[in-house]
Formats: sequence, C-alpha cells, structure tokens
Amino acid sequence: MSLDSSQASGPRASAPRSVVVTLPDEVDTVNVCQVREMLLGQVSDGVAVLVADATETTFFGASGITALISADRQARRAGAQFRLAASPPVQRILALTGADLLLDIYASLSEALDGRS
Repeated sequence: MSLDSSQASGPRASAPRSVVVTLPDEVDTVNVCQVREMLLGQVSDGVAVLVADATETTFFGASGITALISADRQARRAGAQFRLAASPPVQRILALTGADLLLDIYASLSEALDGRS
C-alpha cells in the first residue's frame, strides 16, 4: 500500500489536488487499520480528489469495505471526491454487498483520475 506520484511510489499529482492511494493485494482485518489511516489521512490533508487504486487488489473483507465507505463519507464532508479504481474481483465483492451503490467505482486508474467510466 502506498501513495503514488508516478508508476513508482510517492504522492501522485495527476490533477490539481488529487492523490492516489494504492491499496494492497488483499484488504482484511490484518491491514485494514493501515488502509483506513492512509485514506483518511489524505482526506484531512485537503485533497480535492482522492482515488483508491484497488486495480491489483483481489480480496476485500467486510472491514475493508467499511473503510472505503468511511473514506467516501469523510471526503464528502471535506468537500472532496472519493473515487475507487477496482479490479473485477473487488467490483464483484462490492456488488454483492451493495457497496457499489454507495461508491464511485471505475474499472481503471486512468478512468478514476479522469472521473469518467
């Protein structure tokens, strides 16, 4: 899990005040606190668009889904947008739980950065 500024790691300046947080291969009870802290920490830094990159993520546990929804709510309260770039397995998990109705989900990182699906 990292903040990205290029194809490597570090803050990515893709659009004004946009930040990408690359999520780990699996998000579950083992690492959800780190994921939540990374996402919420970026919201409090005042970004306009926060993108969670889960394009390489294959599993999301219930606690991870809760972290995404929390990040979305926090971003909205801060006047920011929260976007999720998600792999097909993650999209399926979100659809099965109904979380896809609550989150702005994109099939690729570039679509999420552009805000188009």
